Amino acid sequence: LWMAGGGEENRHEVTFPARAFAELLDLPNPDTAGQRRVREALKSFEEQRLTTIRSDPGRPLTITLLCENGSGEPYERPGKYWQDRVEDEEDPDLTRMFVRLGNEFWVQGWALELSAPAVAMLLVMLLITRNGRNDNQWVAMSERRFYGLSDDTWTRGIAELVDHGILIVRKLPVNEDAFQWKRVRSHYTLRMSRLSERADPPLPGRDDSEGPRPPKRAARRRKRASPSA
Repeated sequence: LWMAGGGEENRHEVTFPARAFAELLDLPNPDTAGQRRVREALKSFEEQRLTTIRSDPGRPLTITLLCENGSGEPYERPGKYWQDRVEDEEDPDLTRMFVRLGNEFWVQGWALELSAPAVAMLLVMLLITRNGRNDNQWVAMSERRFYGLSDDTWTRGIAELVDHGILIVRKLPVNEDAFQWKRVRSHYTLRMSRLSERADPPLPGRDDSEGPRPPKRAARRRKRASPSA
């Protein structure tokens, strides 16, 4: 999908062997199991009306992007869609909201390293922080429900982003009155520069308020001396 983004004629269309996609994603056994995984993923996209797939005899698959909201309509660049609606003074379709995810997400290996909950929360955080431009953003419960993600996905995804050093979470007080019950709220800051670095396994034990820190030392269990007979 990333590759099907340019060209004047047959725009948003790409033709490649499934094996080539498997090699691009560094999947094991690209000629067999890797190629099969790619075909299964592409079939899933077609079933969700995100792409069309044309298979000509003796030629590789041709994949054409469709609208990202699953409507089956032809693909249109999100920025152009919103610009046209503003110029025509029309109400935009909120399912066409978008964020910018740079090439480094794939090039640096984050697409393979991050789990599905982490990717989902990365997209949410990009929306909340306006592509990382605004720091210390918080999310109301009503806004959380808008994204349609479970509490488990929210919790696991944020924890993984924090462990990777992509997200900083700070607990800040809601009010400053010392005589009132103190309430705190989670505020989120994206470290966009981290996505430009290589996707390495996360370091455990990050401090939410200070960002990345070295891993905690594992506690050693002390064996109790057995009583002498």
